[in-house]
Amino acid sequence: MLGLIEEQGKVDWDEEGPVVPASTDPEEDPFPSAQQRWQAENESRLRAMEPDRVRLTGVKFSSNDHWLVLPSEARAMADALRATTRDQARAVLEADPVETRAITDASVDDPPDLETAISNILTKARRFADYCERASEYGGFRVD
Repeated sequence: MLGLIEEQGKVDWDEEGPVVPASTDPEEDPFPSAQQRWQAENESRLRAMEPDRVRLTGVKFSSNDHWLVLPSEARAMADALRATTRDQARAVLEADPVETRAITDASVDDPPDLETAISNILTKARRFADYCERASEYGGFRVD
């Protein structure tokens, strides 16, 4: 799905997102405290609330580190997914050699062809857009 959202120009891979430095002191817990994580996420929230800047921080989807997708980001995702065209879905699939091989491999029958794969992607994108829209009404969602 992120590839489809990226096609809409809504992913910012240059922004690192909330960075919580791990402790290098062997006496301390090497993992960030809840307070440190909250502070980092709060800084991210404030940056994301700028009205002219509702873009997704790409790093949030590069790991399962319990990142918070803010309500504004979830709404932006929903809008981008709903705006995805067949040509954009095709471009995302064709840009991925693994997907292309699976679609063209005669021994793999799901999906049987590129057009079916595109339809499947667009259906899943609409369903995930609905989820994102609902999540935006309840404080966003976490990436686990």
